[in-house]
Amino acid sequence: MAASVTHVGQLQLSYDRDAGVLYVSTGSPGPAYTDEDEQGILIGKDPKSGETVGVTILDYEEHSRQFPDLSWLGTKPLPEELIAYLQECPVLRT
Repeated sequence: MAASVTHVGQLQLSYDRDAGVLYVSTGSPGPAYTDEDEQGILIGKDPKSGETVGVTILDYEEHSRQFPDLSWLGTKPLPEELIAYLQECPVLRT
Protein backbone atom coordinates (compact mmCIF):
# COMPACT_ATOMS: atom_id res chain seq x y z
CA MET A 1 0.00 0.00 0.00
CA ALA A 2 1.51 3.29 -1.10
CA ALA A 3 -0.14 5.65 1.34
CA SER A 4 0.35 9.25 2.31
CA VAL A 5 -0.15 10.08 5.98
CA THR A 6 -1.56 13.38 7.19
CA HIS A 7 -2.32 14.58 10.70
CA VAL A 8 -5.35 16.76 11.39
CA GLY A 9 -5.46 17.64 15.06
CA GLN A 10 -5.63 14.33 16.91
CA LEU A 11 -6.54 12.41 13.76
CA GLN A 12 -4.21 10.37 11.59
CA LEU A 13 -5.31 10.09 7.97
CA SER A 14 -3.74 7.57 5.65
CA TYR A 15 -4.71 7.57 1.98
CA ASP A 16 -4.04 4.64 -0.33
CA ARG A 17 -4.28 6.29 -3.75
CA ASP A 18 -3.98 2.98 -5.64
CA ALA A 19 -7.03 1.55 -3.85
CA GLY A 20 -8.77 4.93 -3.41
CA VAL A 21 -9.27 4.32 0.31
CA LEU A 22 -8.99 6.91 3.09
CA TYR A 23 -8.26 5.49 6.55
CA VAL A 24 -8.74 7.71 9.58
CA SER A 25 -7.86 6.80 13.15
CA THR A 26 -8.37 8.74 16.35
CA GLY A 27 -5.60 7.05 18.30
CA SER A 28 -3.60 3.89 18.69
CA PRO A 29 -4.97 0.79 16.94
CA GLY A 30 -7.17 -1.38 19.11
CA PRO A 31 -10.24 -3.57 19.02
CA ALA A 32 -13.22 -2.10 17.19
CA TYR A 33 -16.42 -3.15 15.54
CA THR A 34 -17.44 -1.60 12.25
CA ASP A 35 -20.76 -0.24 11.06
CA GLU A 36 -21.35 0.70 7.43
CA ASP A 37 -23.63 3.66 6.83
CA GLU A 38 -25.86 4.26 3.82
CA GLN A 39 -23.12 6.25 2.03
CA GLY A 40 -20.68 3.32 2.25
CA ILE A 41 -18.53 4.86 4.96
CA LEU A 42 -17.21 2.35 7.49
CA ILE A 43 -17.27 3.66 11.06
CA GLY A 44 -15.12 1.79 13.59
CA LYS A 45 -16.28 1.99 17.20
CA ASP A 46 -14.70 1.00 20.49
CA PRO A 47 -16.61 -2.08 21.72
CA LYS A 48 -16.61 -0.87 25.33
CA SER A 49 -17.34 2.86 25.03
CA GLY A 50 -19.08 2.96 21.64
CA GLU A 51 -16.92 5.95 20.68
CA THR A 52 -15.77 6.34 17.08
CA VAL A 53 -12.13 5.27 16.82
CA GLY A 54 -11.73 5.09 13.07
CA VAL A 55 -13.34 5.71 9.74
CA THR A 56 -12.68 4.09 6.36
CA ILE A 57 -13.98 5.70 3.19
CA LEU A 58 -13.85 3.44 0.16
CA ASP A 59 -13.58 5.21 -3.20
CA TYR A 60 -12.73 8.44 -1.37
CA GLU A 61 -12.34 10.65 -4.43
CA GLU A 62 -15.62 9.37 -5.87
CA HIS A 63 -17.32 10.14 -2.55
CA SER A 64 -15.92 13.67 -2.55
CA ARG A 65 -17.25 14.26 -6.09
CA GLN A 66 -20.57 12.48 -5.52
CA PHE A 67 -21.43 14.36 -2.34
CA PRO A 68 -20.60 18.04 -2.90
CA ASP A 69 -22.82 18.92 0.08
CA LEU A 70 -21.42 16.97 2.99
CA SER A 71 -23.58 18.61 5.67
CA TRP A 72 -24.96 15.10 6.39
CA LEU A 73 -21.61 14.27 8.00
CA GLY A 74 -22.71 16.30 11.03
CA THR A 75 -25.37 13.65 11.71
CA LYS A 76 -22.76 10.87 11.98
CA PRO A 77 -20.83 9.90 15.12
CA LEU A 78 -17.59 11.34 13.74
CA PRO A 79 -15.01 13.58 15.43
CA GLU A 80 -15.64 17.26 14.64
CA GLU A 81 -12.09 17.61 13.25
CA LEU A 82 -12.80 14.88 10.70
CA ILE A 83 -16.13 16.39 9.66
CA ALA A 84 -14.48 19.78 9.09
CA TYR A 85 -11.66 18.15 7.11
CA LEU A 86 -13.97 16.07 4.90
CA GLN A 87 -16.29 19.01 4.22
CA GLU A 88 -13.33 20.69 2.52
CA CYS A 89 -13.26 17.68 0.12
CA PRO A 90 -9.50 17.74 -0.21
CA VAL A 91 -7.89 15.85 -3.06
CA LEU A 92 -5.30 13.65 -1.40
CA ARG A 93 -1.96 13.01 -3.05
CA THR A 94 0.56 10.25 -2.52
